[in-house]
Amino acid sequence: MPERTLKRRFKTATGTTLIEYLQNLRVEEAKKLLETTELPAEEISAKSGYENGRSSRGWSNASTVPRPGNNRGSSPRAPRVER
Repeated sequence: MPERTLKRRFKTATGTTLIEYLQNLRVEEAKKLLETTELPAEEISAKSGYENGRSSRGWSNASTVPRPGNNRGSSPRAPRVER
């Protein structure tokens, strides 16, 4: 299947683009790791599917991910920030 067709069908079926969907999966995994582990940010980035720390630097600003260290241990689940 051509890439363009896949992207179009994916957006029609899910209401979101393929890249947005993948980014959301990575962000959700990073949130889970931030809330449940004491791993450093670089390791969380790698385990969340980012190639390196630089490629993930913007995810905590551009999404609902709490910044590393801010909410660890303060509650079982960090509050979700609506934008």
